[in-house]
Amino acid sequence: MSSPELCRHERRVCAECVVVTDAARRAYDAVQVHVFGTDWSERIRSWVALKLQDGSSDGVLYDSRLAAVRHVPDQRWYAFFSFRNAPQGFASLKDAQLFIDYHRMAYAQGAQQALADPDQPNGGRELIMPTPLEQIMLQRGLLLNGLN
Repeated sequence: MSSPELCRHERRVCAECVVVTDAARRAYDAVQVHVFGTDWSERIRSWVALKLQDGSSDGVLYDSRLAAVRHVPDQRWYAFFSFRNAPQGFASLKDAQLFIDYHRMAYAQGAQQALADPDQPNGGRELIMPTPLEQIMLQRGLLLNGLN
């Protein structure tokens, strides 16, 4: 996976310029399967392993991040989605694409070596996506346009 080019806003991952790909659609669907097929109380403590190359999943809902990290053949090529703060899964296909893009970018810059780790008790550190100013400004614009 090559490093993405900068968008017109000079960002590598941009909520305004994002283009939804088949990988995001697969990731979205893989997560939604568990939203509709798993009880909420079980789901909020669970993880899904998503392959960064194509957004696919093995269909397994893991009890912990460590279990997910240990199960995949090579954790350097996966992102691990937690239902803890998103019990309904991705909010949209666009959010699934941003999740995939953000992890791809971070991994391309060497973050995978510091993240998923089957030797750590919790499976390694998590990559937490920030809420950038661009998203706040986008939401502000949507609210302002909706009020007119």
